[in-house]
Amino acid sequence: MRSSWSRDVLARRIDRCYLIAARTKIADKRERYIGLARDYRAQLANPVLRAPAA
Repeated sequence: MRSSWSRDVLARRIDRCYLIAARTKIADKRERYIGLARDYRAQLANPVLRAPAA
């Protein structure tokens, strides 16, 4: 998995995961996307993540 994503990209991925999880009727798929969103939120909270250089 890529570790140099910007905050904006991570925020969009989190939103996308929650939207997919909300729309699916398959429980396993829902849990997988909720888990992905949690992983992305953990990456977003990581202080090592830096904004891209201007």
